[in-house]
Amino acid sequence: MAIQDNNLKKILIGIHNKGAASLFLDCSKEMGYSADLVSTPEDMLTKIKDNDYCRYLMDGNLGSPCGEDITPAKKSYNLIKDKKDAKFLAITGYLNTLENLKKENIPCRDRNDLNFFEFLE
Repeated sequence: MAIQDNNLKKILIGIHNKGAASLFLDCSKEMGYSADLVSTPEDMLTKIKDNDYCRYLMDGNLGSPCGEDITPAKKSYNLIKDKKDAKFLAITGYLNTLENLKKENIPCRDRNDLNFFEFLE
């Protein structure tokens, strides 16, 4: 399914840390994006299936804070990877989680190295 013109500035953010989620939400709005925010893997997958976005940002271990389970990120990325003009990024602060994401070829970045404004461009 192609992204519709009215969705070109829409982002889905799946983050379990409320402070980080609030920051990403504020930055998204500052850059002219309409943003949907979720905090569970189930809500992330539902939003992906029911909506089109041009940007997808999520915790690499959404649903498993401090854990290494990347299953939700893998499922999410598999639903998104073929969407034209869509960008996906999984972020994490945990080295093992980052390595697991890379092994699965899921676009990812260390949370400390993220340039969110660049991701939105």
